[in-house]
Amino acid sequence: MPRDQIVDAIRQVAKAPALKPRDPNPPHWEGAFEGRGVFLTYTLLAANEIGVGINIDPGKFGDGEKRRAEKLRDEIKKTLSLRFKGLEFVEPHPKQ
Repeated sequence: MPRDQIVDAIRQVAKAPALKPRDPNPPHWEGAFEGRGVFLTYTLLAANEIGVGINIDPGKFGDGEKRRAEKLRDEIKKTLSLRFKGLEFVEPHPKQ
Protein backbone atom coordinates (compact mmCIF):
# COMPACT_ATOMS: atom_id res chain seq x y z
CA MET A 1 0.00 0.00 0.00
CA PRO A 2 1.46 3.41 -0.95
CA ARG A 3 1.22 4.86 2.56
CA ASP A 4 3.10 8.06 1.75
CA GLN A 5 0.69 8.76 -1.12
CA ILE A 6 -2.33 8.03 1.06
CA VAL A 7 -1.00 10.36 3.79
CA ASP A 8 -0.43 13.02 1.13
CA ALA A 9 -4.04 12.63 -0.04
CA ILE A 10 -5.32 13.00 3.55
CA ARG A 11 -3.22 16.14 4.00
CA GLN A 12 -4.56 17.64 0.79
CA VAL A 13 -8.16 16.93 1.79
CA ALA A 14 -7.53 18.49 5.23
CA LYS A 15 -6.32 21.73 3.61
CA ALA A 16 -9.61 22.28 1.75
CA PRO A 17 -11.70 23.10 4.83
CA ALA A 18 -8.78 25.12 6.24
CA LEU A 19 -7.72 22.61 8.87
CA LYS A 20 -4.32 23.53 10.28
CA PRO A 21 -1.63 20.96 11.07
CA ARG A 22 -1.19 20.21 14.77
CA ASP A 23 1.47 18.31 16.65
CA PRO A 24 0.55 14.63 16.80
CA ASN A 25 -0.23 13.92 20.42
CA PRO A 26 -0.35 11.21 21.71
CA PRO A 27 2.78 10.12 19.89
CA HIS A 28 1.10 7.18 18.13
CA TRP A 29 -0.78 9.63 15.91
CA GLU A 30 1.22 10.21 12.75
CA GLY A 31 -0.53 13.47 12.00
CA ALA A 32 -3.26 15.77 13.23
CA PHE A 33 -5.24 18.71 11.85
CA GLU A 34 -7.70 21.05 13.53
CA GLY A 35 -9.98 23.91 12.64
CA ARG A 36 -13.41 25.37 13.31
CA GLY A 37 -14.53 22.68 15.73
CA VAL A 38 -13.18 19.69 13.74
CA PHE A 39 -10.18 17.55 14.70
CA LEU A 40 -8.68 15.04 12.22
CA THR A 41 -6.00 12.47 13.03
CA TYR A 42 -4.39 9.67 11.09
CA THR A 43 -2.36 6.72 12.33
CA LEU A 44 -0.32 4.14 10.43
CA LEU A 45 -1.62 1.01 12.15
CA ALA A 46 0.04 -1.74 10.09
CA ALA A 47 1.74 -2.18 6.73
CA ASN A 48 -1.64 -2.27 5.01
CA GLU A 49 -3.81 -0.24 7.39
CA ILE A 50 -4.29 3.44 8.13
CA GLY A 51 -6.68 4.72 10.76
CA VAL A 52 -8.38 8.09 10.32
CA GLY A 53 -10.26 9.73 13.16
CA ILE A 54 -12.57 12.73 12.90
CA ASN A 55 -13.88 14.32 16.07
CA ILE A 56 -15.87 17.47 16.70
CA ASP A 57 -16.23 20.01 19.45
CA PRO A 58 -20.06 19.98 19.49
CA GLY A 59 -21.89 23.24 19.82
CA LYS A 60 -18.83 25.40 19.38
CA PHE A 61 -20.03 26.56 15.95
CA GLY A 62 -23.72 25.74 16.17
CA ASP A 63 -24.29 22.58 14.16
CA GLY A 64 -21.68 23.45 11.53
CA GLU A 65 -18.87 21.33 12.91
CA LYS A 66 -20.94 18.17 12.54
CA ARG A 67 -21.66 18.97 8.89
CA ARG A 68 -17.98 19.82 8.29
CA ALA A 69 -16.89 16.51 9.86
CA GLU A 70 -19.32 14.52 7.71
CA LYS A 71 -18.21 16.37 4.57
CA LEU A 72 -14.56 15.78 5.49
CA ARG A 73 -15.17 12.05 6.01
CA ASP A 74 -16.97 11.79 2.66
CA GLU A 75 -14.22 13.74 0.87
CA ILE A 76 -11.47 11.53 2.33
CA LYS A 77 -13.31 8.38 1.24
CA LYS A 78 -13.98 9.82 -2.23
CA THR A 79 -10.40 11.03 -2.75
CA LEU A 80 -8.81 7.80 -1.57
CA SER A 81 -11.16 5.58 -3.59
CA LEU A 82 -10.46 7.59 -6.76
CA ARG A 83 -6.67 7.53 -6.29
CA PHE A 84 -6.22 4.00 -4.96
CA LYS A 85 -8.22 1.10 -6.33
CA GLY A 86 -9.02 -1.78 -4.03
CA LEU A 87 -9.03 0.10 -0.70
CA GLU A 88 -11.54 -1.08 1.85
CA PHE A 89 -13.18 1.40 4.21
CA VAL A 90 -14.28 0.16 7.59
CA GLU A 91 -16.16 2.43 9.96
CA PRO A 92 -16.66 1.64 13.65
CA HIS A 93 -20.13 1.01 14.91
CA PRO A 94 -21.59 3.99 16.74
CA LYS A 95 -21.62 3.68 20.51
CA GLN A 96 -25.04 2.89 21.86
